[in-house]
Amino acid sequence: MSSSWVVDVEYAKPQAKVERWVVDMEKKLEDVEPPVKAEKWPKHIIFRVPLRFKSKMVDGRANSLYKPQTVSLGPFHHDDEELKPMEEQKLRAVRHLLGRVSCKTTFAKLVAAVEEVADELQDAYMELGDEWRGEENRGK
Repeated sequence: MSSSWVVDVEYAKPQAKVERWVVDMEKKLEDVEPPVKAEKWPKHIIFRVPLRFKSKMVDGRANSLYKPQTVSLGPFHHDDEELKPMEEQKLRAVRHLLGRVSCKTTFAKLVAAVEEVADELQDAYMELGDEWRGEENRGK
């Protein structure tokens, strides 16, 4: 009993495989929930860490797992005395960024650009206190 098998082997170039994959993924993305549904998702993307996750005992001392150790950005750790020494370094970093030859903006323009998305940034924080919300509280 003999059988004959015809095997069609395609030796695709790696680029062709990637291109096919991209086409397949684009088709899958089209079938995903429409953006209208996505608009109902929560805006928050920055959350406060629950207390039960915040600290862990290390060598007999409470050690925070989620507290910044050196520098913080954003309101959740603002005014933390242990992080104050880095405030001057953050100013130096901004000055260095704006002083680059390739930088085509000023500090005022940078602030204006952030101001355009300020409401969206505020909405990204879950449990952001009222002391941080609104135009009158910006620039702290």
